[in-house]
Amino acid sequence: MNRLSTIPILSIFFISSIIAAELYLDVSGFQPVQGDAIVAIYHDADGFPENVSKAFYLHSMTIEDDSLMIHLPDLELAPELAIMVIHDEDSNGDLNHNFLGFPSEGVGMAWPKGIVVNSKPTYDKVKISPSTGDTLKVVVKHLSR
Repeated sequence: MNRLSTIPILSIFFISSIIAAELYLDVSGFQPVQGDAIVAIYHDADGFPENVSKAFYLHSMTIEDDSLMIHLPDLELAPELAIMVIHDEDSNGDLNHNFLGFPSEGVGMAWPKGIVVNSKPTYDKVKISPSTGDTLKVVVKHLSR
């Protein structure tokens, strides 16, 4: 087998590891009911959780209630990913921090254990392997309150 004949096989493997799917996020904990909800989805640890611009998927919507059901159609699912929801209370498109470096706005993860309060969440701690059609619960926590 020559080197060129292995390229299609590698391409098929890579393409099959990312599939088009849909997910639902059942998000609660928006207090006060103001600002925007920002959904950031990461395929790897690069930029997680500080640099939202490095997320492969970003979506923002206006908060009108203390909870939201968010439908994410045609989402590229990798075998593992991390999903973060930010309560952007002042609608500035960023997660604000206090003088100690802790988030001063709410943050939630699509992760059964919830957010790790005593340390910064890492990609490896919050990565999940969802299936198409899954509904994932996210509880937004306001650590500074």
